[in-house]
Amino acid sequence: MKTKPLSILITLILAALANTSASALEIIFADHRDTHSFQRISEFFTGQENPGRYLIARTDPERRDGFYVSIKADRNDPLDQFTNARISYIKTASQDIHISEIPLTGKMKKRILVGLTEEEWFEDKTYPHAWKIEFLDQSGQTLDSVQSFLWSLDK
Repeated sequence: MKTKPLSILITLILAALANTSASALEIIFADHRDTHSFQRISEFFTGQENPGRYLIARTDPERRDGFYVSIKADRNDPLDQFTNARISYIKTASQDIHISEIPLTGKMKKRILVGLTEEEWFEDKTYPHAWKIEFLDQSGQTLDSVQSFLWSLDK
């Protein structure tokens, strides 16, 4: 059976367009981190946190202990347009959805660390049942998002 060159070309173009619209964010890990895991030698000398290759966004910017999601973006994501991160989560033994919006301040980087850092998240045994993180532009529109496996099942 002969395939027409035009149909092959159209198929290739559609496949390329589909790949550009897919999420370019990847979850690296979702786990607890404590204050000491953020401390670097430069902080000892300067007194200021050095985020390294991450942009760090916390629900309570004064606290470091908590539950974090590490996210990696690739070149297709519009990082320069991300202004806020909205994290929606369901606590264990609850059905209520809680939402926190965190401004993304500082230089945008290819790796983003989003943390739930209120006091209730200090314990290593405290995890959200399910979560979703949306990256918003200035007008509040969602540009991209990542979510836990259980979030997709709960919805």
